Amino acid sequence: MSAGLAVHTVAAALGLGTLFQAFPTAFHVLRVVGACYLVYLAVSSFRAAARADGLDPAHAAAERRSSARRVFGRALLTNLANPKVIAFYLAFFPQFIDPARGSVTAQFFLFGALFIVVGLCVDASAGLLAGRLADFVRGRPSVQRWMHRVSGTIFAALAVRLATDSR
Repeated sequence: MSAGLAVHTVAAALGLGTLFQAFPTAFHVLRVVGACYLVYLAVSSFRAAARADGLDPAHAAAERRSSARRVFGRALLTNLANPKVIAFYLAFFPQFIDPARGSVTAQFFLFGALFIVVGLCVDASAGLLAGRLADFVRGRPSVQRWMHRVSGTIFAALAVRLATDSR
């Protein structure tokens, strides 16, 4: 997630936010791409729920080995395809930027770095907690199925909301 925030920070500092304000269609396209990615995540979660009972130990071990790369890629794509993060950068950061205090680009980078540090602390805490709970979940297919169904439903609901949100 923090890597995605770093990309958003660089983009905002270099003026991509201004581009989205000038060309709302580009922002709308990004919103649709984000909704499509959420639908993909929802379908993947529902498929995982359907096969939670049928995971053999070798397949589960292979999934754990490749999970760090997969989790990083998913988190990065989720963050980059999230127009709400871009909207946050467009609406929140400019309130604290003061051209009289020096380089606007440098201020964007400073605020972005602070946002990343705070986000990294929150995400790392959540990740450590998730790691602790992973052993509990791995041994219980019914819990896995339930979690996949809940996450699939949440992803689908977020996709609908993102696709239908007019803001």
